Amino acid sequence: PFLNQYKRVLICDGTHGITMKGFKLYTIVVVDSLMHSAMAAYAFVKQESTEDLISVFSEIKSHLGANTVLISDDNPATSVLCHHFKFVHLLCQWHYAKSWVKNCTQNRMTRTIMLSFADVFYSLLRGTSFANEQDFEIQMRAFGDSVVQFCPGMKSWINDFSRDRKQV
Repeated sequence: PFLNQYKRVLICDGTHGITMKGFKLYTIVVVDSLMHSAMAAYAFVKQESTEDLISVFSEIKSHLGANTVLISDDNPATSVLCHHFKFVHLLCQWHYAKSWVKNCTQNRMTRTIMLSFADVFYSLLRGTSFANEQDFEIQMRAFGDSVVQFCPGMKSWINDFSRDRKQV
């Protein structure tokens, strides 16, 4: 019933380490009119592969309407899934913030420097505090240049963030 009622935006992710046989729990969550999340469907999948995800969504497609928006991590299979079913695909801000911390750590950025960029990063992530698109682009460039100046190893991640910014 939740899927029929609140089918416009789906939040999807796989949880690893659920079974001894290596299956993942793939959940499909909707947000109701009170802004509470509710699990609408789930499946146990061997992998979060394109084939597995298309199989899952083939089962629930009849409950979905036009202009479905799917929010997920950046699993490449999800992009193919969204193209296959003509869903709008957005990237989860929580996953993107998690990847920021992970990449800063892997590239040995000090915690002090990482935290000094945090407010700007989260402002860019939300994209709601800018006068217009041009202002956003200027801030995005300044952020990227500054991060790379302090930590050159972050260049690839900054390029990915810049590429993905509208999807995030």
